Amino acid sequence: MHDHAIPERLLPHLTASSHILDVGCGHGELTHLLAAHVVGLGGQASQVVGVDLSFDSDATSHPTSPTTPDGTHTQPAFTEGSILDLPFSNDSVDVILASQVLHHVTDPVAALRECSRVLRPGGIILAKDLDFGAMTWYPPHPGLSRWRAVFTVAASLENMEPNGGRHLPTWCTKAGLDIEHVGGDLQTYGTTDNRAAFAEKWSDRVDEDRFRDKAARALGDPDGPTGAMSTSAIEQMLAGWREWSETPGAVMTMPIIEVLARLPR
Repeated sequence: MHDHAIPERLLPHLTASSHILDVGCGHGELTHLLAAHVVGLGGQASQVVGVDLSFDSDATSHPTSPTTPDGTHTQPAFTEGSILDLPFSNDSVDVILASQVLHHVTDPVAALRECSRVLRPGGIILAKDLDFGAMTWYPPHPGLSRWRAVFTVAASLENMEPNGGRHLPTWCTKAGLDIEHVGGDLQTYGTTDNRAAFAEKWSDRVDEDRFRDKAARALGDPDGPTGAMSTSAIEQMLAGWREWSETPGAVMTMPIIEVLARLPR
């Protein structure tokens, strides 16, 4: 999940000459915004590169920023690669954005050290991540509680950290970065429309075969994803999302922690 806006803390560090990586860029929404911003400063869109393990056509044909009003090309570059093994030379990048990616990584400190390798001395990393364990919702529902518990166990079984937000400052420190700012914001879902959209997104994920497989492992269901235990749990989770979204006055909050850090010179 990406916030579809360039983080404000990053803006003062972007110049016409900045070379920027958006690691774990997903569909490339932020990558395109960064490219348009750099072009607006007088730079080239190609100075911005989105990196992810794989891409579909959305990343390379994004409709929102193909040109500026004067027709200037703002298509960034995209390349496949892992944050643990970036396909770039040492000291070649000025700014790295890692938004909602480190909680997916089995070794976030190693990932940040790899980012540091390609950063020029004095370069900037801005990392943002969710903290599922600090989510709140009202009214309470056992299906949502079970969803978070199963999600957390499933992530832990894959050596991932679903509460990545709270770990960001420690991870950055262990990677040898100098922290310049720690902040955050709170995504809030409380209107009829945004509750429905958020619940639909997570219901779709819960209903995917991939999540069902992970849930079965997390639950220890000997019969796998089609077993009675797993099937009942998935049904309860889906009911939780549906009933929460349809409850007037219901609300959910999702904290996002942000760290701005610099590679020492």
